[in-house]
Amino acid sequence: MSISISQYKESDFYEKYKDTYFSDVILRDIFKCELNPHRLYGLNKKTYEDVHQLIIDVMGDIIRLLAEKIDVEDKSIFWDMIYAFYLDPDSKAIKELGGIDCSADGLFSIKRIYRKYGLSERMISEYTRYRRVPIFFFPSEIGGINIRRYGSFGDRIDHTLLDLKIYLEAENEDKENECILLSAYKNPKTLKWLNSIKATKDPFKELVDWYGVKGSFVNEEYEVFDIENGGMLKEHGYNYNSREWSVPYYDNLKKCIDNFMGKND
Repeated sequence: MSISISQYKESDFYEKYKDTYFSDVILRDIFKCELNPHRLYGLNKKTYEDVHQLIIDVMGDIIRLLAEKIDVEDKSIFWDMIYAFYLDPDSKAIKELGGIDCSADGLFSIKRIYRKYGLSERMISEYTRYRRVPIFFFPSEIGGINIRRYGSFGDRIDHTLLDLKIYLEAENEDKENECILLSAYKNPKTLKWLNSIKATKDPFKELVDWYGVKGSFVNEEYEVFDIENGGMLKEHGYNYNSREWSVPYYDNLKKCIDNFMGKND
């Protein structure tokens, strides 16, 4: 371990957060202290925006009140602290369609942003901007779309949208069977959600308009943008790596989110 528990307890961060959920989790998970963390009271009443800002504030304090004050060669211990107490705001954003509550599914995980920028103010600023607004929502189920798209498409939202387009526009079962996420679509809540969309005049248009992503993730003709390569995405066609994104995909996804926020601010 790169810092001792005594160094931690002498820090300004500990002084600010002692006897709170955040510091208690660090003591338990990082320094292996036997304790029951304080509860984060009022969490059930907090909004997506509340949780998003709370995490930004505490991450900033980890950097400014701890990491910048203790001279250690390996800074990864401070990331481990953040990841231990991290609260994902996605569960706080719920959107209903077809009688099914759908929770947000963030496009940039905190871990992916950390791998890109390391423990830095840039990491926090990227998280602040690109997780500020929830965009995509899926029914929450074991083996649901939000989980399966990670393993199947390396978290790529463009191929997820294409797969949904194929399913929603399928005229027969054979066409539906071309969908890579088909097993997720057959889950009870997801199936009810998709059937409610399929019952509309133009199902994929209905979904895109519900998300509000025309012009940012699909074009005016409701074709899916190929975020990796540019142009329109017509078919699934290459291998996916769940861990690594190319630089073009990462940067172009940020542009898609910027476009979405520009249209919806």
